[in-house]
Amino acid sequence: MRILNVGAGDRPLSKHDLSMDQGFVVNYDPGLELAQIEQYAFRSLNAGRIFFNYFEDNVSPHDVVYFGNMRDLKAYFRESSFETILSVSPYGFHVINPDTNPFLGMGGKVLTLGNARNQWLDVRFTDDEVPGIFAPGLSRDYSSYSIPDSPVDPCRFISERIQAEYVSFTTAPGQGQSGMLQRTALDVVKAFTKNNL
Repeated sequence: MRILNVGAGDRPLSKHDLSMDQGFVVNYDPGLELAQIEQYAFRSLNAGRIFFNYFEDNVSPHDVVYFGNMRDLKAYFRESSFETILSVSPYGFHVINPDTNPFLGMGGKVLTLGNARNQWLDVRFTDDEVPGIFAPGLSRDYSSYSIPDSPVDPCRFISERIQAEYVSFTTAPGQGQSGMLQRTALDVVKAFTKNNL
């Protein structure tokens, strides 16, 4: 499986995190500069792990592919390069936007996880610029995907693995004291299938 993890922040994933023997995970976050990405490789968590191998202790930073700008991402990957676009706790951006949309092939899946209070997980069928998974006009190319109750389904496996292992925090405005991290449960999973290129 070829996965684009949008809005990876300081918790990027590797294929080892998702127990993938084949394929790859590419992390992308437009808000991070290369220096920040490199810094995260050496920053410790209270559990003694580093961000770059959050799930699997035997993964090195070299196993993580991370892009901090769309120009470089487009230089390496063509349209329809990915089978799945993943985003965990997106905030402040549309997961599917004019830049990310072309990377997903026909029949590809969008998998989002987050907290029920996160308005960036909303699905709005409007052309207005409002928070949500889809940028204006793009939701019409997708339909809801009901994740099968089967452990072999990739979306089922990935969502359950992330919900079980991934630690989610927020420092979003209005979510508590400035600079304080608050744990936010990943209690919402939404999936979509791309119907049109």
